[in-house]
Amino acid sequence: MLGALITLLYCAASVGLGRWILSRWTAELDPAARFGVHGLTGLVATGTLTLFIGLIPGGLKWGVGVIGVLALLGLAGLRGQTLALKLPKDGRLAAVGAIAIAGLFALMGVLAPSDTVDWDSLAYHMAVPKLWLAAGQIQFVSFIHHSNFPFSVDNLYIWGLAWGGQAGAKAFSIGFFVFGVAAIFGLARTQYGEKAGWWSSLIFGTTPMVVWLTGSAYIDVANGLFAGLGILFTARWLTSKSTPDAVLAGVFAGMCMASKYTGLQILFAIFAILAIYGVLNKDLKNHARAVALIGGIAVAISCPWYVKNIINTGNPVYPFFYSVFGGKNWDAFSEKIYKEQQQTFGTGRPMPEDGSDYVSHPLEPARLGGSILGLAYQPGRYIDPHPTAGGGVPFGSLGFVALASGLWWLASGRSKRFELSILASIGLCLVLWFFLSQQSRYILGLTVPLCVLAGGVIATLRLGVILAAGAILQAGLGLYAIKSARTDTQLQVVTGKVTSEQYQTELVRFYEPAQWINENVNGKIGLYDEVFGFFLDMPYFWAGPGHTTELDYEHLSDGQGLIDKLKNQSITAIYIDLSTTFGPDHEKRDQWIAAAGIQAPPHPYSQEDIAENSKDIRNKFKILLAEAIATGQLKLVKAFGSRLIFELQ
Repeated sequence: MLGALITLLYCAASVGLGRWILSRWTAELDPAARFGVHGLTGLVATGTLTLFIGLIPGGLKWGVGVIGVLALLGLAGLRGQTLALKLPKDGRLAAVGAIAIAGLFALMGVLAPSDTVDWDSLAYHMAVPKLWLAAGQIQFVSFIHHSNFPFSVDNLYIWGLAWGGQAGAKAFSIGFFVFGVAAIFGLARTQYGEKAGWWSSLIFGTTPMVVWLTGSAYIDVANGLFAGLGILFTARWLTSKSTPDAVLAGVFAGMCMASKYTGLQILFAIFAILAIYGVLNKDLKNHARAVALIGGIAVAISCPWYVKNIINTGNPVYPFFYSVFGGKNWDAFSEKIYKEQQQTFGTGRPMPEDGSDYVSHPLEPARLGGSILGLAYQPGRYIDPHPTAGGGVPFGSLGFVALASGLWWLASGRSKRFELSILASIGLCLVLWFFLSQQSRYILGLTVPLCVLAGGVIATLRLGVILAAGAILQAGLGLYAIKSARTDTQLQVVTGKVTSEQYQTELVRFYEPAQWINENVNGKIGLYDEVFGFFLDMPYFWAGPGHTTELDYEHLSDGQGLIDKLKNQSITAIYIDLSTTFGPDHEKRDQWIAAAGIQAPPHPYSQEDIAENSKDIRNKFKILLAEAIATGQLKLVKAFGSRLIFELQ
């Protein structure tokens, strides 16, 4: 709890930091929007500064002192900062209550330990910062390609972990949520009036995915706010031609690019819309200046991350576009399976009836409309786990109200340049999303301008009361879904009814083995089909194929070769969870156990099995590992059911 409070205090100070940075360009903004813009900017400034501190050997050991100084500067900058906000006395007070409930549910997620639903938080969002903290500096992590993603938000978790563990790290998400709600309220109030502000903030603040991710260490809420605000300020510039709007569009596009590669798509969309309007208005000169200003600011803010990648890997967007840029510890096979995984989302392909693999079928452009609308009524297809079967978490939904608002403006005949430019930007982003990866988290940012438009529908258009009713229904259903699926369970540990250890043991299969490993294994452990190294307090290595080429499975011919490669990486033990590696295929699992000689003298694989499995290194590594165990050089030292730990002899 204390760690989360320290983080929230730092978030408050970030408003002052953002004010020091941007006050020249935010003076004319609505006070609530100014508060949100300053807070978001201050946090990203901290994350970016952390990169430069962390690149200095030992920098993360003394850098917390720098962060403390920043906090004091930020608190000093808060003087005079107001929201110009009065709580409504009418029915809109319910909106405040609903947003507060959403924030409370998210807070429970922050205070409770992360579980497997919080997958990426454990796999890399918090795991990589923990590795860097242990090393005292930001280093190249060869086996976690995510460590090369733009980390302007993730870097904040370094300090959160240092002073408050998981809760200290995840609490930054609460800060982004609060600043986002304020910015959306202020911009909607400016455009359509205070009534619209309350409705817009309600719709965003109770969007199921927003509530879920705000209680985690995922960075999609932050990145989505940057993307959406970049689009909004671009639309404002198209109507005002105001330099501050262009500057802020560049700032948010840059922060978007500095926190996720999808920010590149946002900058492309902004450029495209500016170019289109420049041609239509026969004003290419002013629009070209806007492109240069927005692009220059965006590149200046984001370039440290892409330059770092070029230095470390040779690829500015590592590991993507390997066929174009190449990349260290990556290959064509890794690119193939990574791309296939990204293509499992959405409904852009027909579901095969012959049992063939879903991603082996080409995208059908005619499905674009259905894929977009499907975000509202079949969210399980757009998010993990098991998206091809519609098994993704239901609170991964973007909701139907935001999508409906865009269609409402199009049908109203009252759309002006502000609305039309937003809808054009969103349309272009959705086309890119359709062809690249139909993961709903990747377009969370599009809901930001859509929520502003939704507030405009309710406040200014005919029959807006229907959308208002939909917003109330969505808020109720969304909050109920989060409460039932997440908050009720999280409350058990937050209130002390179950201990943190009991909670994590029950919900994370690797937690109990990890505690044993921390106490009993020395050296470095190789993890097979397990990515939650966050629970380890010792060096580890993702040893399975597809994470790195350092073990060179493609060219290994026997178990002894694998043993040699493991030793070259200074690995002294390995962990494998057979239920993950083999899934429900008990026959193959038992065959592997027999070949490894775990329960009886080894019964090797036949030459036919070896030849067949060697066609795909995702199967080949299992053969090699069984052979390595059978040599006696890997000794089983502990088993937690199907979760096995071996030590190299």
